Amino acid sequence: MKKSIGTIVWSAFLILLGSLFLLGNFFPNLRPWRLLATYWSTPWLLFARFWPVIIIVWGTSKLVSTLRSHEDPAAGRRSMLSSGDVVLLVFLCIAGLTASGLTKAFHGGSWRSHRERPGFAIEDWGFSDSRPAFEFIEEVSEPAGAKLARLEVTNRFGNVDLFVHDLPSIKVKLRKKVKADDESQGRQIADRLKVVMERDDDGFSLTTNRDSLLDEWRRGMETHLSVWVPKATAVTVSNEHGSVSIEGISGQHAVTNAHGSVTIKNVDGGLRVENQHGAVTVSGVTGDCEVENKHGAVAVESVGGQATVENAHGSVDLRKVKGPVELSNWYGSVTCEGLDAGLNVDAKYSDIHARNVGGDVQVSTAYRDIELQDVLGSINVRGQHGDISIRNSRPQEKPIAVDAQYSGIEIHLPKESRFELDASAKYGKFVSGFESLKLEESTEGKKLRVRGSTGGDGPSITISTTYRGISLNPS
Repeated sequence: MKKSIGTIVWSAFLILLGSLFLLGNFFPNLRPWRLLATYWSTPWLLFARFWPVIIIVWGTSKLVSTLRSHEDPAAGRRSMLSSGDVVLLVFLCIAGLTASGLTKAFHGGSWRSHRERPGFAIEDWGFSDSRPAFEFIEEVSEPAGAKLARLEVTNRFGNVDLFVHDLPSIKVKLRKKVKADDESQGRQIADRLKVVMERDDDGFSLTTNRDSLLDEWRRGMETHLSVWVPKATAVTVSNEHGSVSIEGISGQHAVTNAHGSVTIKNVDGGLRVENQHGAVTVSGVTGDCEVENKHGAVAVESVGGQATVENAHGSVDLRKVKGPVELSNWYGSVTCEGLDAGLNVDAKYSDIHARNVGGDVQVSTAYRDIELQDVLGSINVRGQHGDISIRNSRPQEKPIAVDAQYSGIEIHLPKESRFELDASAKYGKFVSGFESLKLEESTEGKKLRVRGSTGGDGPSITISTTYRGISLNPS
């Protein structure tokens, strides 16, 4: 009986799917993939949100069977969990948690469907449209006066590229990519798509009129903006489903982007970038630089001020930063080199490599390794389930503190270094190659504690770990 029901359900599904595609061949306005794209998330969202109800109903049925066991012995047997029930429960929990996590991640941490997201319209997507694409270009120019203080650019489904020129004007090149049955229809659609520039008290706002066009025209439409402005212009860019690039502009700038890369070069001023699902590359910023990114790599080089980076699910590479660095990252490696000031890293599931740091270093990570080399300031490290390595080519002048669990620790310092040592290892050993180090060892249960000194007036080195050893040797 169960096999017959399954066959009926599967057959009905195939008949329905085939009918949709057949009707789509005879009626072009009926697009099965568009219907799926519009309504696919409803059952998925229902499962992602309400899957625990399945466990509740299941548990309730088992409880009812137990209460009825004195009347019906068969019901009592049904109330017991078999090995198959346990496997099914584990599978359901894994599937439910995965569905909930993915849904929240792809919906910006909320449960809203695509149709409820601001600025999203299924008509803008062209994956179900097999018509050819045609490209057209429109160029406009607007006098900006002696000083253009601000430019705000808003775009979707296209790239935004900003450049500098010596003219007191804004020049815009709009590359329009439209889908149509033929070039004549494509030109008709492109003629309706226009650049929209509005002046206010201190600058301009720039966008297109794509949202006012017919849904059929917008399907698969791309609007790529190339913009030239005077050098001293503060730029704010808001883009989606495309890349953003800015080069050579002075002032304070802000970029918000999604589903595309961001590239910033040679900015005389400060910068803030918010991005998702794309790489962020920044080089040559004279002021402060702040980057917030998810699901993409971050590379920052040559920053004249402080750098603040918050990233997840991607690597982070910072080089040549003059100001202090604040950095957090999950699920991606971290590389820092040539920092003039201090470094503060809060990470998880991230390898951390730092070299040539002129200030204090504070690092925390878990389940990955930490490597520090040539740090002039103090060092404070917290780690779990990953090895820790510290190598300095100069005698240590500032304190070193390492607090770790399940981590092997190696420290290499010049043989002429002076320091005061206090190291402890639970279920681990201590090894040192410093001949001048006078040690006092003590044990308390399975915990080994080693204290010693290579001479007076040296910084403190405090080390603590568990289940792994400590190695302190001359470099």
